[in-house]
Amino acid sequence: MHIMFLRPVTAGKAELDVKDSKLGPGVSTTHVTLSQGGKERVAAYVSNMNMHAKHGASYDTNYRLVPAAAPADVLKLSSGSESQWIKWTFPWHAKSFLKPYTHFHFYIPINGPPHPSLTDVWITPENADDVFTTETLGSIADIWPRMVENYCPKSEWKTTSLVSRALRGTQTSSIDADFGFGRHPQAFWYPTLSMTLEIKKLLPPQGVKWLFMRAQAKEIKNGRMDAEVTILDENSELVALSHHVCLVIDNADGPLEKRERKDGKL
Repeated sequence: MHIMFLRPVTAGKAELDVKDSKLGPGVSTTHVTLSQGGKERVAAYVSNMNMHAKHGASYDTNYRLVPAAAPADVLKLSSGSESQWIKWTFPWHAKSFLKPYTHFHFYIPINGPPHPSLTDVWITPENADDVFTTETLGSIADIWPRMVENYCPKSEWKTTSLVSRALRGTQTSSIDADFGFGRHPQAFWYPTLSMTLEIKKLLPPQGVKWLFMRAQAKEIKNGRMDAEVTILDENSELVALSHHVCLVIDNADGPLEKRERKDGKL
C-alpha cells in the first residue's frame, strides 16, 4: 500500500472513491481517494493478494533488529514490573494534533534508545477491550514518537525526557502543559507526506494486545525526514514494514491547515 497525503484531513464527513486499477489471479490493485470539501485529501494505491496461500520461494534470512532493542516481557509490561521499560500515555486534548496517540499506551526504554535516530516502543490499546488486527496496521504504522526531538537538548518530548516525565508522573498533570499550550511545546511537528506499508504476516483473527515498533531516520535535513518503521509481534516475528516521508515544521509556524488557508499551498 502506498499513500500520499495531499492535503490536511479533519475529523468529520469524508468521501471515499474506490476504483479497480488491475484485477488479477495473483495480485489485484485498487486506487482509493479520500475527499473533503470538494478536494482530494488522500490518494492511495493498494495491492492485495491471498496471504493464506503458501506458495513461492521462501528462505529464512535470520533477520534481527540492529542494534538490538532492550529485552521485554509483555506480561511484565502489563503488570508494570518490566524494569527496562516504562509506560507513557499522551494526555488527551481536543485541539491537539497528537490526539491519535491518546488511543494507545506506549512503553519506552528506561535507558533511552540505542541511537538518537531511533524510536523504540511497545504499544498496546488504551481501551482494554481493543486489540490490534491486520486491518489496523495501516493506522498504527504512523503512530510513534518522532526521533527528531532526540536531537533537541531542551525538548520535553525526546525519549529521555519522556522517561523522566513518566517517572515523575507528569503525564497526569495539566493537559495544557503537556500539549504545548503552556510550558512543554514540541520543538517541531511532523505532517506525513507519504507512507508505504507492506504486511509481512497476518495477525490472528482475534487480534493481539501488543506490538513492538522501531522507527529509524536515515536523514533529517532541510525540514524533511525519512523513517523506516519495523513492526514486530511479541515473539519478535516480523509483522509489517513501513516507510515514511515527513515534513519537520517549526512549531512556531502553526498548524498546517491554517498555513494552507493563508498561503493557498504548502
